[in-house]
Amino acid sequence: MQHIWKVGNKTYTNKLKAIYNSESQNLPIYYQGLAWWNNHDWHVEPTESFEKLCLDRAVQLSKQYDKVTIYYSGGSDSHTILKTFVDYNLKLDQIVCAKSGILSTDFEIDSFAIPYLQANKLLDKTKIITHTPIDYENFFNNPYWFESLQGSQQLQFRLQQYWSLHEEYIDDDENHAKIFGGEKPRVCHVDDKWYTYNLDIDHDARTVLPGQIDFYTGDPALATKQAHMVKDYIKNHVPSIDWNRFTDQSNKKYYKDYCLASGRTYDKTKSFLVKNQYDHNVGGFEVHNFKEQSSLKEFIRSMPNIVENYKKGIIDLQQAYAKYFNKGMPQLGTVGSLSKFYSLESRETITVDHLFPQGFHLDHS
Repeated sequence: MQHIWKVGNKTYTNKLKAIYNSESQNLPIYYQGLAWWNNHDWHVEPTESFEKLCLDRAVQLSKQYDKVTIYYSGGSDSHTILKTFVDYNLKLDQIVCAKSGILSTDFEIDSFAIPYLQANKLLDKTKIITHTPIDYENFFNNPYWFESLQGSQQLQFRLQQYWSLHEEYIDDDENHAKIFGGEKPRVCHVDDKWYTYNLDIDHDARTVLPGQIDFYTGDPALATKQAHMVKDYIKNHVPSIDWNRFTDQSNKKYYKDYCLASGRTYDKTKSFLVKNQYDHNVGGFEVHNFKEQSSLKEFIRSMPNIVENYKKGIIDLQQAYAKYFNKGMPQLGTVGSLSKFYSLESRETITVDHLFPQGFHLDHS
């Protein structure tokens, strides 16, 4: 399943290409997401537990595909998936961990993922991809490096899931399930009604591989269950003034609770979540998080020309397309495009323009 952006009569599975066409044609970008979203009864919560739905999803994938690979970062999303496969002894042919090659930013994999894999005797079926200084040099020495990206969130400096640099790990077999964690649901309370919705920036971070599967958002039952779990957690545990701040992923106050409310198992990754939730900059160059700050600092010391090449590409994009990026800075990612809003209480689907006639905002309700 691929996420879809529409500009005029053309559809795209790459937001950057949608941006280029939007600018040249002077047309807006519409985020359509996954095809089934608009024809689904989001208000009907599955009666099964989240854990049972994860097991059902894992069993279905293990039976449906000839080969199963989990892309594992050690974070809460992918760890919950892997733990399901491991705990129930399901078919699992391969695990892939992708490291940036920068020691200070690979802490989830080094300090949690690899020890977990070792403890569960899974290292023999694990491939660990580590991007090297040569990878960075080859990638950023191309002055138009950004033109090869498939996801707009890859405009960050740190290389992590750039499979084009490691083609030996890629195949075009559609019968090979390549399972990713995906993101947690967004939920809001507007006009005394509860809705779930999606921001494209939550689904635009990765290269799309043949046979790629989003474990949570690609499955209607799991996606729906998550949304209702988060809604119920908010109603029961969060002050009403913060109801619409809870699923804001930049909100440091509630992020751990958000993971737990979404059914995620994060064990020791609990300590890692907080480390990455602060604003940072490097010599006045604002960056997205701690990992980006640390990556740039290390390369400024060891290979400053690579950082300059990266920044030149960012400046080129900024000069041509600044309005499409947060604060006009491509390195901070694109301004999010909204899906439709799906009621969690009745069969209602509504657009952002109708739900927010004065312009989209989520303060409190």
